[in-house]
Amino acid sequence: MIEFTNVSKKYPNGVTGLHNVNLSIDNGEFVFIIGQSGAGKSSFLKLISRQEKLTSGELVVNGTNVAKLNRFNVYGFRRKIGVIYQDFKLLPKLTVYQNVAFALEAVGLPEREVRQKAMRAISLVGLGEYMLTYPNQLSGGEQQRVAIARAIANEPEIIIADEPTGNLDPENSQQIMTILKKLNKAGKTIVMATHNYDLIDGEDCRVIKVDQGIIDRNEVMGYYES
Repeated sequence: MIEFTNVSKKYPNGVTGLHNVNLSIDNGEFVFIIGQSGAGKSSFLKLISRQEKLTSGELVVNGTNVAKLNRFNVYGFRRKIGVIYQDFKLLPKLTVYQNVAFALEAVGLPEREVRQKAMRAISLVGLGEYMLTYPNQLSGGEQQRVAIARAIANEPEIIIADEPTGNLDPENSQQIMTILKKLNKAGKTIVMATHNYDLIDGEDCRVIKVDQGIIDRNEVMGYYES
């Protein structure tokens, strides 16, 4: 469960990321956060993963009050959340396997468990034959699939995707959506930000629209209709 209660985020430069947000996302849901660039989508996601601190209100993620996390336990909290970025954020000098394994090694897992989890995640996104390939040898769609493998390798309960198809063509975008929907069917909670309304056309998922940091209560429980 992700629950926002009167949550606001205001940045030091005076920009409002979110204003008085109240909504809940159930475990196992697939939710789209839609809106134009600068609308507040990234702020919404960064608060969930505690990459940003909220200014006021309360945000509870799977029983954890995010506002009360300190620098000593925030890292353990983040391990339960997989994050996928628009620009992949892969390490160019590491192979596909090493990119995924690196994220697991960083949390101190033993070598055998790292190997098992990394290989399982890479195979799940369909890149088993590219284990020793470097990012610059892959297409954009393949690089994003590596990023997804890295995000899911530690078996997080929640997956946050911030414009994961923003740099991809329609065909690769649909491949990424297929993988995300497969993960959702396996029980993962998916929260995906996008400004591409074509991606959600026909999808049986909840759509939340944000505009200038404000979420219209009429949009929270709605489904997008083209």
